[in-house]
Amino acid sequence: MKLRGVLVSHRNRQRERLLEHLDVMVGTVVECYRTCGKPGCACQQGKKHGPYYMLTWSEGGRTRTRHIPRHKLEEVKRMTRNYQVAREALRKLGEFNRRLVLEEQ
Repeated sequence: MKLRGVLVSHRNRQRERLLEHLDVMVGTVVECYRTCGKPGCACQQGKKHGPYYMLTWSEGGRTRTRHIPRHKLEEVKRMTRNYQVAREALRKLGEFNRRLVLEEQ
């Protein structure tokens, strides 16, 4: 019975963690540097333009990419981090629920 109380406590913490991180966005923020192709530009000697930030995600079996405007970068980073936290909290919540339901005596 003591184990059940511990599991319920852990499950409830995961529920709270999940609720705190529901403002989510699927994807990964990637930092990119580019060359422009203009003759004589410093990027042709290795000093590339950037950084530019892109969001990449998988959709329908394909990788998608979208430029992130600088003024939206912190918001996108926060939301993609929230997605990772929420995903892990959901996995743990499912694990605690399985143990509570199937390992109950």
